[in-house]
Amino acid sequence: MKRFTDSEKWSDKFFRRLTPIGKLFWIWLCDNCDNAGIWERDDELFKFFSGVDVEVGDLLEELGDRIETLEDGRIILPKFVLFQQGGMLNGDKPPHRQIIRLLEKNGLEQRDCGEIRKGSGRVTEGLAKVIERVTEGKEKAKETISIGLAYPIGSGNSKGKGNIEEESEEEDRPEGWTGKDFEDFRPSWDAFLKHRKENAWGKPKPTQIKTLFARFAEVGKEMSIIALEKSVSSGWRGVFPEKETTTNNTTKFNDDDRDYDNAAKLS
Repeated sequence: MKRFTDSEKWSDKFFRRLTPIGKLFWIWLCDNCDNAGIWERDDELFKFFSGVDVEVGDLLEELGDRIETLEDGRIILPKFVLFQQGGMLNGDKPPHRQIIRLLEKNGLEQRDCGEIRKGSGRVTEGLAKVIERVTEGKEKAKETISIGLAYPIGSGNSKGKGNIEEESEEEDRPEGWTGKDFEDFRPSWDAFLKHRKENAWGKPKPTQIKTLFARFAEVGKEMSIIALEKSVSSGWRGVFPEKETTTNNTTKFNDDDRDYDNAAKLS
């Protein structure tokens, strides 16, 4: 199996601070996990192929938040799918459908930041597209697709059962923004919400909005509007007001823009 690798990892702070065995173990995980970034933990197999007799538990601890241990002991690499697929999963792409089903089978989902984490029961973009094809008869429902609700998704004859209710609309605004500031900001915010709705991403949760609005208040109205417009025009799920945005509506990335930990998140 051939996979992408990042030749710049050797200068990445996370990678270069690992012990030599830690580096070997990280590369092993990237090569031996499945397409969803899940590794069926097998300590003996790693020791056999690497020739290193170490406690795998210590290596997992060394990797920190770059890995996550599932309830059954398996290991997930949260950023693996984002890196290998070059972005967010899309149910219109056949290779992505297999990954989407793997995630759903294991109770995982791709968050707005692109990382794979434990599922919250909401419909992700890729899964929503698969469901849409099933209900429209474009793809046979070879297996039941569960989205964490009480009613399973099948052939589309549920007569509304299992649909996700629209969140109640309420006026959202960054703290302290009133009058003209809010009037200038609101069209861009509404356009961003419409953009997410059209892509079946849904409205951000209240806690996500609160965090994002705190950032808006920090960077100011003009930078926030530019960030929202850039997000919509670029087809992004999230908005990144912490990036240095120039007046001509382009975004200047920092040298460490490949480090997804520095990206603003909606989750």
